[in-house]
Amino acid sequence: MHLSVTEIVHDLVRPHLKPGDTALDGTAGNGHDTLFLAECVGPTGRVIAWDIQAVALERTAVLLSQHEVTWVESTLGDHAELEFERDGFAAVIFNLGYLPASDRSICTSASKSVRAIRSAVGHLSPGGILAVLAYTGHLGGAEEAAAVGELLASFPPDAYNFLEVIIPAGRSAPPRLFVLQRIGS
Repeated sequence: MHLSVTEIVHDLVRPHLKPGDTALDGTAGNGHDTLFLAECVGPTGRVIAWDIQAVALERTAVLLSQHEVTWVESTLGDHAELEFERDGFAAVIFNLGYLPASDRSICTSASKSVRAIRSAVGHLSPGGILAVLAYTGHLGGAEEAAAVGELLASFPPDAYNFLEVIIPAGRSAPPRLFVLQRIGS
């Protein structure tokens, strides 16, 4: 059986979520990760969906509506400006690149993604997990993936577990998947 990269991310994140948790989709895109997180935390939980493009949040809202999910907060803004009042994310997901079927000139960048991811890591709950799927096919994508990998590998190993999942060959510009888990329970 062949799993998509999204299914791999969801399989890695799912065990870290339970009803009532708080989660962040730092790049809402078409809403698939937002829906996944919302289904995991249930109506007693909280999901924040963040995206720089209004069309992404509109697509996400349509998907959530189709599944009768009403417990997601959407925020329009640059992920580099992520700010939160409190800690406590059980899970965070970022998909770096551009929004499919949209303006490909609007895409993530190394400097902004590193800033956003650093902020999100600072808000992980003990035992919380962060997954970053860095697509490398856009201008600057390979450099962005390298910078994110370098950032996540730099966190102290006594406080965080870091993993890079190798995506099987077969793509001209395969995505890179990074996972960081804060140690603790």
